[in-house]
Amino acid sequence: MDPVPPLASVGFVAPESTLRYHPVMPPISFADELQKDWQLVSLSVLPKETVVTVRTTVSHAVPSPVGRDGSSIMSYPAIRSELEEAEFVFQKCLVVRVWDEAALSMRELNPNPQFEGRTFRRYTKSALLNLHSEPPLSGFHYQLNFSNEIVDIICQVAPVVSLRRAVFKDKLAGEEH
Repeated sequence: MDPVPPLASVGFVAPESTLRYHPVMPPISFADELQKDWQLVSLSVLPKETVVTVRTTVSHAVPSPVGRDGSSIMSYPAIRSELEEAEFVFQKCLVVRVWDEAALSMRELNPNPQFEGRTFRRYTKSALLNLHSEPPLSGFHYQLNFSNEIVDIICQVAPVVSLRRAVFKDKLAGEEH
């Protein structure tokens, strides 16, 4: 009996899909301090620059509902603390494309992508880069992956990233960040 290949080694395609399976390239180390599970805060596309603001948060514990009335349980606020915030500034942008993560199956077939990174990626080969690689539209392809959105940017210069970390006593972890 032939061994079944591990699921992590193939791209997921929904059953009955017309897309083909393709090997998923393992993420390579690229800007490790930016490989976080970011949440998209804002995206501004201006004539001279594109600014993407992102953050990470932690949810605080809520009191136990045991022995409490329904009103006090339902009215308790959700408390979150920001851990980190980053601002990605892309200049000389040629292409800015925002995808809903749910529309992923509708994206063009990208048979052999070559990239570095997990949530902030730098592509050296992609279908989008090939589409815009003819002179004078050559540039760098970056991608930010969020839980519900995917942002692709092709620009002529590397982005400038400002990273801010919150300093507070985290009751959940019991340590200072």
